[in-house]
Amino acid sequence: MDGSACPAVCGAASMDGSACPAVCGAAGMDGSACPTVCGAAGMDGSACPTVCGAASMDGSACPTVCGAAG
Repeated sequence: MDGSACPAVCGAASMDGSACPAVCGAAGMDGSACPTVCGAAGMDGSACPTVCGAASMDGSACPTVCGAAG
């Protein structure tokens, strides 16, 4: 989930949060700023079943979100 494979999600090549205001609604992608996305405070994937459909947010488990394995 480095962002390089998530232009549709981040609107940019970075998943560090600074380029994800539309996704996070804030500048942090650490999860604390992603309650709407994660439904919890963790962006490690374990709290993102709705987003990732799996327990991993590394991209390999996010084909629906990232459209790629990155």
